[in-house]
Amino acid sequence: MKISIYIRISTEDQAKEGYFLEVQREVLEVFAVREGISDRGGVDDKT
Repeated sequence: MKISIYIRISTEDQAKEGYFLEVQREVLEVFAVREGISDRGGVDDKT
């Protein structure tokens, strides 16, 4: 199975914190590993 991990900042407060994208990516990577998904890519939307 192939998946794409899409992470984004949706509020100004999240953008100010700076770590929000990394937290999202980590949570989704852990999920993918737990589900046995090894073929994955990622996209982030910093706008």
